[in-house]
Amino acid sequence: MTNDTSTLSGALLEMKDQLIYELGQKGVTATYSSSTGLLGLIAKIGDIQTGGGGSCYHIEFEQSSYIAVSGSATVSVYLQSNYAPLSGATVTITGSDSSSYTCITNSSGIGSCTVNNVSSSTTFTASYQNVSDTATVVPRQYLMNEDASTDNSANVFGDAYALRNSGANTIAWNSGAYYLLTNTKSQAESMRTLKQLNGVTSDFCIEYDSYVEGSSGSSGFVIYNSSTSWEKLTDDSDSSKKYWYGYNNGSFHESDFYGNTVTNKKWVHYKYTIQGTTFSMEVTYNNSTVVTHSETIHLTRSSSTKYGLDSEWQSSTKTRYKNIVAYTI
Repeated sequence: MTNDTSTLSGALLEMKDQLIYELGQKGVTATYSSSTGLLGLIAKIGDIQTGGGGSCYHIEFEQSSYIAVSGSATVSVYLQSNYAPLSGATVTITGSDSSSYTCITNSSGIGSCTVNNVSSSTTFTASYQNVSDTATVVPRQYLMNEDASTDNSANVFGDAYALRNSGANTIAWNSGAYYLLTNTKSQAESMRTLKQLNGVTSDFCIEYDSYVEGSSGSSGFVIYNSSTSWEKLTDDSDSSKKYWYGYNNGSFHESDFYGNTVTNKKWVHYKYTIQGTTFSMEVTYNNSTVVTHSETIHLTRSSSTKYGLDSEWQSSTKTRYKNIVAYTI
C-alpha cells in the first residue's frame, strides 16, 4: 500500500520504509522499533561499511581465536570490496603487545601471516581502509612437555598398573634421547602412568613419537580408573591392525581396525585426543596418515583417573618414547 505523502504521518511512514530499503541496499539489516523510532533507523547509517572511492569494504578474521604453539600462530583474514573478495590488498595486523605485521590478500580475498613471541593472551586487530576486526591469540597450555633429551623420568613417569594377566613393565631413560618401556611378562599387558596427567578431567591432546624395537609390540595410550574400568587405543605395530579395547563395568570389550602401514622398527608419530566422551587416535609416519579412528569412552573420568603408555604383549617387548607433549583443547 502506497503511503499518502500529503500528510505528515504518511510522509513519515514513507521515510521509514525508504530508510529500511536503502540500508538493506548497503548490507545493513534494519527494522523499525517504536521505542527508538526514526532516530533508531537513522543511527543504523553508521553500520554501513564504506571505503575510499565509494567502495564498501568488509574484513574479518577466519577464526575469533587462535592457539600459539611455541609462541607462534598463523592468522588469516578475509577481505571484501562491494561484497566480493578483494585481492592484492595489503592488510595491517597489529597486536596489543605493540607488534605489527602485514599480509597481502590472494585471489580469494584471504591474507595470512604468522605472529610470533606470543607469551600471554594477545588481541590482534586487522585493518584495511576504515574497516577492522579483532581476534585473540593465546599460548598453548601444556600439561606436560618432555622431549627426553635428558633423564627426567622421576618427574615424568609414575607407577606401573597391570591391565591383563598381571602385566608389568619397567621404564628407563636412554642416552639416545628417548625413554624405553619394557614389557616384563609374556602374554600380559600393563601401563606406565604419566604423572603430570593424573586427575585431568578437562579435554586434552597427547602426542608423542615412538619406536617398537622388535618384530612385535605396541604403542598406545590408556585411560585408567581401575583394573575393571579402563580404555585403550593402541597400535599393534607388527601388522597394520590397531585395537580399541578395555573393561566396561567389569566386562572386557575389543574391536580392531586397520591402518595402511606396518609401524614396527620405525619412528612413528601418535596423537590421542580426549574430548568429552570421545577418544580419538591419529597415527602418522613420514608426514603421511596411517590411520585415524574415534571411539566413545565408556568410563567416567574423575580426579582419580590416571593416564599412561601401553606395554604388551610378549615378554621383553620394548618401545621407545620421546617428544611427549600434552595440552588442553
